[in-house]
Order: sequence, then C-alpha cells, then structure tokens
Amino acid sequence: MLTAAALALLVIAATQPAAAQQPTAAPSTSYQAFPSPQQEPGPSSGETTTAIGLLEFDPYLTQVQVTFYLKNLNPSQIAAFHLHCGLPGQLGPIVVNFNIFGSFTQTFSQVDSNTYLFSQTVTDADVDEANWPPSSLRPPPACAANNIGPAPATNIAGIEALARIGQLYFNVHVGNSIRQPTYFFGLIRGQVYSVETPINAALPAVM
Repeated sequence: MLTAAALALLVIAATQPAAAQQPTAAPSTSYQAFPSPQQEPGPSSGETTTAIGLLEFDPYLTQVQVTFYLKNLNPSQIAAFHLHCGLPGQLGPIVVNFNIFGSFTQTFSQVDSNTYLFSQTVTDADVDEANWPPSSLRPPPACAANNIGPAPATNIAGIEALARIGQLYFNVHVGNSIRQPTYFFGLIRGQVYSVETPINAALPAVM
C-alpha cells in the first residue's frame, strides 16, 4: 500500500502541467546527380565532360543549397545551366535557371586544372513555374501526370517534391547562343535521386 506521503507526491505530479514539447524539424533532405553526355536524349556528343550535382534542402523547404562540380569544361563555354522537370530521356520545362545568378565565369570557381565549382543558395524567388511553352503544346507527362499538378514547381517545396518522385534533372548547354546551342538537347544531363549520405567536400577526388 502507498503511504500518505507517496500518495501526496503522485497527486502533485498528476496536477502539474506537462513539460512543453518543443517541435523538431525534419533533417535536411539530400539529393545528387551525376550528369554525363550519355544521359542526353539526343545523339551523344562524345565529350568527356562530367559533373556531380548536390541538392541540400533545408528542413522547412524554404531554400536549397545547390553544389555542382564540373569537370573537363571551362565555364566560359556554358551557354545555359538549368534544373528541369522531367523523367530520364524526356525534355521538360525549366524550374531553376542558374543563368540568373550571373556570368558562369564568375559563379563557377576553379578547384583544380580541370574542375570547377558552382555553389548557390536558391530560394522561392528563384523558381520558374514549370509550364511548357508554347501553350499549344501539352506539358511533358512527367510534369503534368503526377499528384502535384501541371505546374508543380512554383517554390522550393515543389522542387523537392519533383526530386522525391524522380522527375528532376540538371542540364548544361554549350554554344554561342542559348537558342541555337551546340548539342541542342544539352552537353551533359543528370537525373536527380535521393541519397542518405551525400558526397562531401572531398568530391573532386572521386570524379
């Protein structure tokens, strides 16, 4: 049997307010891609250019850190660099246009004699709505036939949703004109996939 003192302690404990539960954010969500000429839907260029792209979303899906290591291509040759919505082998609309951050000769820093690094924090303001021009054409199935609608990437949360279902890819174009670049579909392309442990700062050593 409980003593009077023990019973009193139980009564006091039962009447005390429970300790406030502090909300905890989910861990950052990580994705990576390995762009290569062979992933382009058109004829392969035969180039030796490769890359590794990393996407690190913050827990609240308000921004994403984009890290992109590029090998065997000088940034001065890049005409366009994008994130697109689309399945492997399928052309899709742009959701982030990295041209907006400035000249690639400035936004890429040199790591070694043939490796360059692009690092940029992307926010909602940098996201293009994933609609496919001209309006007479239907959006690519990867961007229309999914459970988040025909214009899924209007913010960072939309981009993460595309990455999670395998409908996001990097694309790098080269040439004298964005409208008529060499290798029309792009020089290298890489589908984005989820990873538990993204490659770290030692990345260039494994390329």
